[in-house]
Amino acid sequence: MTILAPPELPVFRETIQPRAAFLIYEIDAHLLATVHPLSATRNGHAVIGVGRPLTQRDLQGWLLDLAGQARAPALTLLPEHLLALEEGVLVWWRPARRAPMWFVIGGQRYGFRVPWPPLVLVAARQHLWCAALAQNRRPTAQTPLYHAPLMNMDRHGAVCLGNAAPPPSCAPGQQAAWEATVCQTNFAHVSHPQTLKLADHAEVSTDAHVRFWQGLDGKSRFPTAALVTRDETLTDWLAAVLP
Repeated sequence: MTILAPPELPVFRETIQPRAAFLIYEIDAHLLATVHPLSATRNGHAVIGVGRPLTQRDLQGWLLDLAGQARAPALTLLPEHLLALEEGVLVWWRPARRAPMWFVIGGQRYGFRVPWPPLVLVAARQHLWCAALAQNRRPTAQTPLYHAPLMNMDRHGAVCLGNAAPPPSCAPGQQAAWEATVCQTNFAHVSHPQTLKLADHAEVSTDAHVRFWQGLDGKSRFPTAALVTRDETLTDWLAAVLP
């Protein structure tokens, strides 16, 4: 019978540093594992520290280390107003607030301080989409959406950026820069007639739109009755604008 000799450990140039020890227990026919930190004494002996239960994430991380592969990035909590995030796509909501709104009509620039409704925004592929919410709270997947009651965007919510320079990326932290292309722009024209629900107006003209916002100058709350429903939820709308 051939007896196999144990493989020799590789020769390392640097001093071996103890990292961790794993202990496995059997309790009532079930296995329990703990992971313990190791530290080296002056004499070079390893001292085992206080352990804690070994989690699946721990195990996966150690296996990746042993295989010489990078660990997955640490879990990151989404900022309060961020709704969804993936490569090249940013989805967030903007709570209601009082802020200036600017118009350029017939070469004249007008500004009113008005109550903006809460908005949902999507940035992707150097484009921006915008919709409105009836309630000033974080939307869920099934929250119904409304047409943003704003100029310079089409019936799908696509924003006409005009000469505005969009941010170079859709990375987290770019929300304010994307919002500026809508909220700090000079509105000039109505791009589709169902942006507002107004009495005696089946379709809203640019002049009617400006008069509506002028009437809100100095007010504290946007009238939700003026919103036009999109007849779709947040999930439906995202599926339409992000095919």
